[in-house]
Amino acid sequence: MKHYCVLSLLIVVLLLGGCASQQAAEPAAQQTSGVPEKAATPSAQAQQEVPAAQGTIEADVAPLLKLAATKVKSLNYHYSGPETNNDLYDIFIKGTKTAYVPFDKNDYSGATAYNIIFLDTTSKTAMSYCTDQTCTPKGKRGDLAYTAVYIATPLDWMVGITSAKKVGTETIEKRAVTIIETNKGKMWIENFFGVPMKIQKDGTTYSFQQVAFNGVQDAQVNP
Repeated sequence: MKHYCVLSLLIVVLLLGGCASQQAAEPAAQQTSGVPEKAATPSAQAQQEVPAAQGTIEADVAPLLKLAATKVKSLNYHYSGPETNNDLYDIFIKGTKTAYVPFDKNDYSGATAYNIIFLDTTSKTAMSYCTDQTCTPKGKRGDLAYTAVYIATPLDWMVGITSAKKVGTETIEKRAVTIIETNKGKMWIENFFGVPMKIQKDGTTYSFQQVAFNGVQDAQVNP
């Protein structure tokens, strides 16, 4: 009888231990239910922290870059740059026609001497002419290689600007200009007509001086 009681007591102890182990294991079973956790939603700040797109034009600069297309019909200016060896060329532009005086001499009487070059940007042609009073005779001297004598105009420089940032203001020849860093270089753009009066690119300066707008006559750009 004594042995029977001891055996019964052991069975009860074992049953109680088994229940306790099952209850202790239940929380662990809940953690491994197999349901994936919901992905965290990025905060508004994190969503805004996207790198700024390259090739952007500042909103306050964009209108300035559009002025020349509607306001400029012709240009006359003195140009100084690497093509002129920093001498001043007198350049006239109207529509698709350009003319410029590459030399400033007192005597053009030589048989091949010329004092002006006429270019057509549509036909991509260039011709040299002698029109000075010292020319003997006056008239056409010959055809020139268009790409060899063409000089980029202020309007050409405005084409292809894909990024622009205002970095300052200045006055050049009594004209208010806005200084802009662009993908084509640093430009000093005249505020009313939207045409650059100076450009710096890769350490080289291109200068457009005494710019006159919309006064060029057809006779000045045609032979």
